[in-house]
Amino acid sequence: MIKRFMVQSLRGLGIDNSLRSLWYRAFGSWIRRTISFDGRSYSFRCPIPMLSDSVGSMNKERQAVEWFLSRIDPGCVVWDVGANVGLWTLITARRVGPTGKVVAFEPFAEAMTLLRANLRDNGLSNVVLRPEALGQRDGEADFFRAKKTVLSTSSLSYRSGKFGTDSTPIHVPLRSGASVAEHDPDLLPDAVKIDVEGAEQAVLEGFSAPIWRKLRTIAIEVHPDFLPSLGGSMEQVKRLIQDHGFRIVAESSRRDTLHWLCVKNEA
Repeated sequence: MIKRFMVQSLRGLGIDNSLRSLWYRAFGSWIRRTISFDGRSYSFRCPIPMLSDSVGSMNKERQAVEWFLSRIDPGCVVWDVGANVGLWTLITARRVGPTGKVVAFEPFAEAMTLLRANLRDNGLSNVVLRPEALGQRDGEADFFRAKKTVLSTSSLSYRSGKFGTDSTPIHVPLRSGASVAEHDPDLLPDAVKIDVEGAEQAVLEGFSAPIWRKLRTIAIEVHPDFLPSLGGSMEQVKRLIQDHGFRIVAESSRRDTLHWLCVKNEA
C-alpha cells in the first residue's frame, strides 16, 4: 500500500519515469524479475525499464504460451526463432525436459548475452544457442539493432519511431532452416515459435521438406506493417502455412501485430 501510494504520488508530480531511469542506470545489472508458468518460477535479468515491463507483462501472452506448451511433450525439439532474452525459451526448455532440446535463434548480441545469463541463472542446459538470424538462405544480412532503451525490436529492416532501430546496420550470420536441419537432423523441430519483426515470411520460405514433414505446431507473430519492407505480406505468410498443411486455430492481436497459433491438419 505504501509503495503504491509513493508510485502514484511520484507519477502525479511527473518525476516517476526520471527516477526510474536513474535507478536502472545505477542498479540495472542487479535487477531481476520473476514470473510463474506451469507451476514453476523463472528469473530474468532486466537491466532496462522496458525489458522489466516486458517480462512483467508476459501475462498478456500467457494464453498463447500455455497453448504452445500443451502441444509439446517431453523429448520434443522446439525452435525459438527470435528468442530475444528467452521468455519462451526458458519455459519451453523446462517442458521438453532433459531428453528434449530448444534451439534458440537470436542475432542481437546484447539480447543473446542476457539469454545466456538467464539460462545459467535458471539451471537450464538443454538449449542450443544460435547467434544468427534465420531466413531464406545462408550468408550474411544487414541487421538493425534495437535501441538500448527497447531491446526487443531488432530487425532485418530499418524502422523509425520510438520503438524503432538504430539507423546504421551491422552484419550478422544468416542461415536457412533447411541448412540447419541438413547439418544436424537431430534438430528437426516438432514445434516452432517465430517472432522476427517482419521477417516471418523469409523464415518460413527457408524451411525444407523434412522440416515441414516433422513440424506439428507453429506459434507465429505476424507484422503486417513490417513484412513489405522485406518483400513479404500477411496473405503470403498465411498461404505458406496453409499450403504446407496447417490451419490457424486461434488468432489474437495486440497493437500492430497478429498472433497465430497453427496446427497441422492431421494433428
